[in-house]
Amino acid sequence: MTLVLALAVAAGGSWHAAKTIVVSPPAKAAYARLVIPQAIDGGPDGAYADLRIAGASNREMPYALDADPVQTGGAPVSLSDVGFVPGRYTQAVADLGPAGTLHSNLTIDTPQPTFFERVEVATSDDRRTWAIVASGALVYRVAANADAGRRAIDFPPTRARWIRIRILNGAHAFPI
Repeated sequence: MTLVLALAVAAGGSWHAAKTIVVSPPAKAAYARLVIPQAIDGGPDGAYADLRIAGASNREMPYALDADPVQTGGAPVSLSDVGFVPGRYTQAVADLGPAGTLHSNLTIDTPQPTFFERVEVATSDDRRTWAIVASGALVYRVAANADAGRRAIDFPPTRARWIRIRILNGAHAFPI
């Protein structure tokens, strides 16, 4: 048996997006877990301020948002403006293209076997004006312990075309 849930978000008093999701209820728990599709925009802060979930009878159902988003695979992007500013940071800019796809995380690919770094992520629609969406996020890996670490950085959903990442260690260049 499946449970049909409809999700919708209101904007300016009218529903601007709705999506039907079919989930199989768990055998023991009274809760079902579902992933909110990226087509359902959480707004500029990613908080889903007016999210509604309704069952098959169109009755609203209580819900809780999981603060730890599930990472979905993304396509590798080419980087530009890769460089190192001594005493400040290593930087790279990714062009995600003109499609306006919603994105809310990135993963750093590096040959560096062991690292522990603070990172800043900023987004831009015009490549001149940048909005910082993650400041002081940690990324790390410890190769000697076979620890995959954390190379992913989450930020509020955005449709910005460009993402700038800065590894905030001015002592040496960080390979991205």
